[in-house]
Amino acid sequence: MRPLYYRLDKNHVPVPVKGAIEMQWERVAFTKFLGVEVSTVFLALDHAHDGGKPVLFETMIFGGPLNEEQYRYCTWDEAVVGHREAVRQVFWAPVKMPYIRLRAVWRGK
Repeated sequence: MRPLYYRLDKNHVPVPVKGAIEMQWERVAFTKFLGVEVSTVFLALDHAHDGGKPVLFETMIFGGPLNEEQYRYCTWDEAVVGHREAVRQVFWAPVKMPYIRLRAVWRGK
């Protein structure tokens, strides 16, 4: 049977554990600017519902035009890169969002 609960070892590698009591949540990264928070965490609970690789990390954006956007990853390294990408998206969202809306109007959508 596939493990459901995990904790991170000292090298940030997920290790399966027997029960929820042993799992351990951990923050990977947190950035706050322009009134928006970007949070990336180790979930400790496998969110892969398709039977693929365990999905154990998540980035969420709180506030701004990208509020509640969410991205999930399988490894610590993917989560770190994904966090940086989410921060970049938040930084450029105030510039891009009006352009995207204008482009839709120009195209008659």
